[in-house]
Amino acid sequence: MSDSSSPLETLEKQHRKERKELQAKIQALKKSVSKGDKKKKKEVTEESAKLEADLDRKHQEEREQLEKDQGDVEEVIVKVSQTSLDSDQPEVTILMIQRLSVMLVMFLNIASARVKSPATS
Repeated sequence: MSDSSSPLETLEKQHRKERKELQAKIQALKKSVSKGDKKKKKEVTEESAKLEADLDRKHQEEREQLEKDQGDVEEVIVKVSQTSLDSDQPEVTILMIQRLSVMLVMFLNIASARVKSPATS
């Protein structure tokens, strides 16, 4: 995965891959059922629906987490940009800006790591 793609694009790419793998698994399950075994066919259909619902729920949670993380980053950026250099406020030093930049990069790395390797449920 290239670093030039956004976290959302990376997440969507991962979701497409997971969906494709699930479809292959479901297809293999369906092919394993003999034609006359209605009970087994019904079980496979129910299992397929459950697997798809679980994957949809997982993907929705991951998208919501990414949106929350991006919202947090945007909030920090807005707060920093709204900070004015009035005489009442302490002077913003280069060291303060560097520390904030390092914290922001660390936060983005953590958010990106969540997208690339989400915790298994």
